[in-house]
Amino acid sequence: MAFDDEEFELVSPDSETESESLISFPTSTANPLPINPKHKRNIIIISSIIITTLLTFFHGFATHPPSPLPLPTRKPPPPPTTPGEPEPNSNFKYGSKYGTAQISGLQPSTPVFPFYDAYSGSRPAPDYSSFPSGDVPSSSFPPGSWQSDTEYVNHFIDSALSYVAKVKSSIISEYSNKDKDKDKDGSNEAFNEAFNEASNLFKIAVIDLPTLSPLASTNLADDPVLSSSAAYVETSSYENLSRRLIHALMTNSPFVMTLGGHSSAAGHGNSFNQSYSIVVGEVLSPLFAKLGMTFTARNCAMGGLGTTHSSKCGGDVYGNDTDVLLWDSMMTEGGLVKSDQFFRQGLLSNESPPFLLLAHAGYNCNHRNHFHVCKQLAGYAERYGAGIGHVMAATAEMVGPVASHFPVTKKADPTATPWAARYLRCDDSASTLQCTTENMYTDQDKYNSRCWVERNDFTPRVKQNSVKTPHHASWHPGWREHLYKGRLITFVLLSALEHGLEGMSRVTREEGVPYDGSNWHMEGVHEEVRSRLRKEMEEMGESAPPGGECFEAINFKSVQVLQSLTETNGTRLGGGQVLPHHGRSIARIICGRKMNCRTDYTPRADPERNLRGIVVDVPEGMEKNLLLGEEEYGGGDVAIEGQKVPEGEVDVVGLVTGGSGIGLASPTDSAGNHSAQIPKPTAPGTDPKFWRLAKSMVGTCDGTKCTSCGRNADSNCLLYGRNDAEVYIVGNKNTGPIKFEIPVERGGRAVELIMLRYKAPGNVDKKTKIRAKVEVNGERKVDETFTAVSDLSRQKVVTEEQLVVWYEEGRAEKAKGKGGEDVIRVTFNVEEGSSEVMLTHLYWA
Repeated sequence: MAFDDEEFELVSPDSETESESLISFPTSTANPLPINPKHKRNIIIISSIIITTLLTFFHGFATHPPSPLPLPTRKPPPPPTTPGEPEPNSNFKYGSKYGTAQISGLQPSTPVFPFYDAYSGSRPAPDYSSFPSGDVPSSSFPPGSWQSDTEYVNHFIDSALSYVAKVKSSIISEYSNKDKDKDKDGSNEAFNEAFNEASNLFKIAVIDLPTLSPLASTNLADDPVLSSSAAYVETSSYENLSRRLIHALMTNSPFVMTLGGHSSAAGHGNSFNQSYSIVVGEVLSPLFAKLGMTFTARNCAMGGLGTTHSSKCGGDVYGNDTDVLLWDSMMTEGGLVKSDQFFRQGLLSNESPPFLLLAHAGYNCNHRNHFHVCKQLAGYAERYGAGIGHVMAATAEMVGPVASHFPVTKKADPTATPWAARYLRCDDSASTLQCTTENMYTDQDKYNSRCWVERNDFTPRVKQNSVKTPHHASWHPGWREHLYKGRLITFVLLSALEHGLEGMSRVTREEGVPYDGSNWHMEGVHEEVRSRLRKEMEEMGESAPPGGECFEAINFKSVQVLQSLTETNGTRLGGGQVLPHHGRSIARIICGRKMNCRTDYTPRADPERNLRGIVVDVPEGMEKNLLLGEEEYGGGDVAIEGQKVPEGEVDVVGLVTGGSGIGLASPTDSAGNHSAQIPKPTAPGTDPKFWRLAKSMVGTCDGTKCTSCGRNADSNCLLYGRNDAEVYIVGNKNTGPIKFEIPVERGGRAVELIMLRYKAPGNVDKKTKIRAKVEVNGERKVDETFTAVSDLSRQKVVTEEQLVVWYEEGRAEKAKGKGGEDVIRVTFNVEEGSSEVMLTHLYWA
């Protein structure tokens, strides 16, 4: 079946079958958009009409590559009426994130997205930075801007809806177990049946908060609606997620997804680019670019640690530009304290409070001591109006009822099962994804990552591991589990985008362009969340607020405080002691105010925000000791053969980027776009008289796909790509002092809390003492000595290794408006003992 013009006909979304062909709701077959809040539960599903059309589309992939399509013919819009020609690249000139993406229609058209912009010259754009959150009113879009061009908007929406629907269909097809022998009669019956079965893997429940809240502390699989769904999004959250996506589209701006989690989330055992957050970006980055946005997927998970140490950094590790924030750290941070701290700081520290997505808990929210984390998530929507969602069918052991919809891999012929779904389910009665070694599942089936591929232009100096990458643990998911989880999250975001495009289509056809701001402006939504958070802090009494597990944990645990503090009754407390009064005050800062930090742990959204970068008064020897080092080699990597989509299998990324959507045979890449061998890197200094950087990770380690992280000269697995590493600044009694200057925010709040996170060996010399000094505007605030403790428990919110160095209660209010003038310096010096001390994080607020 060849692709003809009729097959790619752009169907107007205002046709009679609009609600049927794109989204259907069991409670109302003709439900208008937006969703009526009276509906208790709704399931977004692929309807029979759109499935039939798209099944035919994808069934033809196997034998018929797409033929070029004629571009739609239409007259170019009139030139702008404003005097003079628009400046080149006027979309990029205002210095804010809004308007920085290339508008849709300027990239080469493809068979699945044939849209193009016939405008002559560079389109004018508004000054987005003049409006909070880039919320440009309709009257401020200049003539000639794409938002005010009726023909552009109509054609664009039609093309975008068709494009999104085809990509969603290709994701389902990737898991469709089609038996070609059953189609010898020329019918598509078997194909259609398999496609419909696979579509159950991507059902998304849109559920009202009053219905969700009582279910959130139970086994969600017991609910008839949620048990048949792979993910859910709260109703208002779904509307606001759609609004947020259309906002990015209307303002040609970035859309960022950030993941915090543990080793499984980081992708350990697999190539870094196989981790599920990067899988999301592989599809959405090129798709969003076609639609006039930029999409960034950022994997900031850390093996063995989780999120606690980075949560107190606010946006300095995870970034302050996140739109969707994922938490996947249940394995190492089970309970409510860590997740509460993570999500609270996410809401407080981002420019726009993000949509919160739980990405691990499964259907049973009490499974393995999950401590009602689903109920906690619902609480953020109830108390603050935050957007929430939950990817339930996310891991091997917790895939729940959805497992039955995966095609079964037969031992006699594993290749009969689609490549993406192979070895996920090996028994008809299986309730888990992961097959076992007893029924043909091997380590090589679970992981297809490699440490090195021989190439003709470079040979590493260190011998590379010949076969497998590190961390092939039973509790780490393999690449197929990461792929499915990534596809499911992609499906959630595409469904929300599709929903937003439908509303945009209906309104612009009825009311004209530009699309009215009441449908897509975000500042009001963001400010509602911010104001509720502020109100909670203002009204907080002696006890923690409802659901405030972060506050409670710090209130009732001993916080090690270096300086002597004065209690409200005038009593002086020695260092290391704290009464509930100070515990509550410190908790209110850590859990209720935007925190900052510097660290050399990776990944970091902005690699330039590091601890070594705020060291001042640096002697020459120490400067060399703090060098990061250079990469072993530069340029691109040779592709790993086993990671290519096999010939004849569905290729989702290929479809999105303009290919046929089916894997093609290709020769092995032996060199490609690579650089020659780099001369031996300059090694960092090792002068024992100064503090030094230890366990450094070279390259750009910001958690995104297009990085070259970890190409250290001593690495024996250069293709692993993992971004997470614990990097320390190490000193002892012979290294002298090290001084840091806190980069205070100009015009911001005055700093009133400084905390240090440090590590010491488990067999630490108990005589090891550290001297700490704090100077504020030249005035000595702290000059105390404390005994270093061993790394007894790095999983607690406040542990023996996290020290309040300086705390001046109420200083932020006393110095209101003058905080940006402060010069704050903190000095550390190991004075006694034989042990080394490792400085990891310096926090402040």
